[in-house]
Amino acid sequence: MAADLAKVGINARVVSYEWGTYLKLQREQPDVIEARLVSVRRSRIETLIEEGRANARVVQGALHDLDRYIAGTLYPDSRWLTGVDRLKSHDQKYLTTDFPDSEYTYGIHIHCVCDKIQSRVCEEWLPGPADVNDQARWVYLSAAKMIQDRVDMQAFDMQACLPFLSYAENPNQEDIHGVMMFNRIIQNAYRYKQQLDFQDYFDLWVHVGLSPGKAAEMISEMQRMAGDEDLVQLIKKSYGETLGRAESILNQ
Repeated sequence: MAADLAKVGINARVVSYEWGTYLKLQREQPDVIEARLVSVRRSRIETLIEEGRANARVVQGALHDLDRYIAGTLYPDSRWLTGVDRLKSHDQKYLTTDFPDSEYTYGIHIHCVCDKIQSRVCEEWLPGPADVNDQARWVYLSAAKMIQDRVDMQAFDMQACLPFLSYAENPNQEDIHGVMMFNRIIQNAYRYKQQLDFQDYFDLWVHVGLSPGKAAEMISEMQRMAGDEDLVQLIKKSYGETLGRAESILNQ
C-alpha cells in the first residue's frame, strides 16, 4: 500500500491495527495516533460480505474509491452554500445501515452517524454554555468541534486527502456547482496549512455563507475554549468516546 501511495506523491508509513485496538488507542492515547493510515484487513471485509452484512460491500468499495467516500463525508455540510435545508442534508434516513448503496452515500452515512453521536457526547461530557437556548448550544458545540479539528490536523495528513474533494454529487438535486464550490472552499482553506488559526476559521465560515457577526461569536467562544487546557483535553477525550460509540453502532 505504501508503494502505491508513493506513486501518487503520498509518502506514508502504513500501520495496521485490529479495529478494536485502534479505537482503544484513540480513546486512551489520542496523541499516540499520529499521521497513520489504518489498513482494514480485506479478508475481514470479505467475511462480512459472505455473512450478508449490509454495509460490508460498500465499505469494500470505499477502500478502493477513497475520493468518492471522503467527498461523501463532507457533503452534508455543503448545505451552508447550496441552501439545502438541514433536515434534508442530515436526513434521518442517512442514519440507517441500509441507506448506503455507494462509496459516496457511505461517506454521507458516516458523517451523519458521527455528527449525531458527537453532539450527544459533547453535551454529556462538556460543561455547557450558561445560555441554554438552541443558538447558544450550536455556537458552543461548533466551537468545540473546531478545537477538535485543530487537534486532528496535527494527527492526520489532511493534505493527502484534499484532492479527493474534487469529486462531488448532488443527492438532493441541488446545484452541483454549489457542492463543488463548497469543496473548493474547504480545499483552499486547508491547503498547505499544518493548522488553521482563528482568522482562518472565521474566513472559512464567512466564505460558506455565515454572517460575520455569527462567525465572530463562534470564534470568540473557540478562543475561550482554547485558553482552557483542561477543557481542550476533555474535548479530545470526548472525541475518543465518539469513535467508540460510532464503532458500536456501525458494527450492528
